[in-house]
Amino acid sequence: MSTKKKATPEVVVTNPDSEEVLSPQHRPRRPQFVLPSTLVELTISAQNLVDRDKLSRSDPICAVYVTKPHRKNWVEYARTEVLENTFSPQWNTKISIRYNFEERQSLLFKIYDWDKETSSWKDQDFLGMLDCALGEIVAAPNKRFVRKLAIPHMILGQSDVPSTITIVVEEISEKEGKDVVGFRLSCTNLINRGVLSKHDPYLIISKQLEDGSWTVVHKTEVLENTKNPNWRFFSVRMSSLGGKHENTVLRWSVLYWSHHGPPKLVGEFLTTFQQAMQAFQDGKASFPLINLRKKEKNQSYTNSGLLQIQELRVDEKKTFVDYLQSGLQLQWTVVIDFSSHNKSLKSPTSYHYIDGEQENRYVAAIKAVGDVLQDYDADKRFPAFAFGAKPTKDEMINQYFPLNYNSDNPACEGVDGILAAYHEALKKVTISTPAIFSESIKQTAKLAKSNQNGTKYFVLLMITRGIINDKTLTIETIINASGLPMSVIIICVGDNNFESMAELDSDGRLLQLNGKKAQRDIVQAVDFKKFMSASRDQRGSKQPYVRKRALAAEVLAELPYQVVNWMESFRPMEPSAGE
Repeated sequence: MSTKKKATPEVVVTNPDSEEVLSPQHRPRRPQFVLPSTLVELTISAQNLVDRDKLSRSDPICAVYVTKPHRKNWVEYARTEVLENTFSPQWNTKISIRYNFEERQSLLFKIYDWDKETSSWKDQDFLGMLDCALGEIVAAPNKRFVRKLAIPHMILGQSDVPSTITIVVEEISEKEGKDVVGFRLSCTNLINRGVLSKHDPYLIISKQLEDGSWTVVHKTEVLENTKNPNWRFFSVRMSSLGGKHENTVLRWSVLYWSHHGPPKLVGEFLTTFQQAMQAFQDGKASFPLINLRKKEKNQSYTNSGLLQIQELRVDEKKTFVDYLQSGLQLQWTVVIDFSSHNKSLKSPTSYHYIDGEQENRYVAAIKAVGDVLQDYDADKRFPAFAFGAKPTKDEMINQYFPLNYNSDNPACEGVDGILAAYHEALKKVTISTPAIFSESIKQTAKLAKSNQNGTKYFVLLMITRGIINDKTLTIETIINASGLPMSVIIICVGDNNFESMAELDSDGRLLQLNGKKAQRDIVQAVDFKKFMSASRDQRGSKQPYVRKRALAAEVLAELPYQVVNWMESFRPMEPSAGE
């Protein structure tokens, strides 16, 4: 018995202005509206923070958290740098986030005094918080959002003047947002601060907002003990300087940093970006720094020094992908910890122990990260090394020997090659102590130092139990290598030793040792056990497994930023013609 499909009756609409009958395919469509979505940049400052330090001022940092609609848990989205000795910080770090008009995008700002020798938020002194929506910030008059910080009553040190947070929002247009301005600035003959005072100058560029207030555009590094500073090359977005708005006023301020109190103003001047660029093009980019208080007190006062724009160029901002597509090669080196801190290789409690088909943590880490990193290596050959062990029972302990025992060619063919070399090494090595990290970093730094033309960037992947026996020397080595084209990624597979590794990861505050500070953050430390879960096998027994995609994402999270940061601000400039 056959059935006929019933014909769908044609629906017609009559145009009221004519006798014409419109079929569905010719009927006017309802307009499609594109809801506003744009990238915005947040600049954060705070005022009159609580004093929770008894012997010094606070060292504040601000963490920004986001949450998805219909979810209550907050996830850290970004954080500023740590600013030392201030109750009214003006952070240099800009927070970029996409604003979607149709969503309520909740944000949580938490401010801490970061002065404990630990990377855990819970160990830092809490100074206040603000919970608001991104839409509130975007809709604030004059792009300036000011709110009182919420502070628990039990926190001591609160004054009658409330603690506040100020957030300045700038829209980054798709066109202007890609234009960046590169500066190289210096000063000469800065005024003497005093016989017993140090001269540690730094520069702040600020932009005047529509309501007359100022917001920080960029802050340079502090240079120690000089009255003729020559700051490192840096880049800022054209839009942050006012873009093509010729009337946006910039304030260029030079200050002396002080460890014991607020900074001291050397001098400053005002100009627009267009005026500064024109002066540079005319060869007249030397500006007197004026301290109005000194000028009012002394009729013979002329200036407090001169600021020179040594270099100014406008370029298109490049992304991590842009650099890769331009030929930048990521050079990976894998290093594995065979120290006795991992316990006896034959013991079921060893982190190197392999039970049948069950992967140990080292194998799981190699697979998780290796599957991603080999996509960014053209020949897929990875030098792999080991440390903290005797290569064979008859040899001395070695802190950097080839995993494949081939000194002439330590490279392994892909992830499978690394795993094969690792399994063979397990049969030969004799675990030992100490576990020395600095040697692996030094070896990578040697390669990076001889390749600074922007064609190669070196990444050292260290997989370790997490116990370090040369911490001070390792910190010194990281500081010395911080200006080179390299990053260090540490995966800690141990259960209770991540804190030592996290201290090497200078999120928020740059590493310091004996008065010397790292030029940038080059370390990413990851706690392996955070990515371990359990599932049940066919017999109902719990079996551990690793969330490899999440682990790989965490391991590689900071690398794109670190690469771009070095390419923009640390790569040695090619000499111009005639030099």
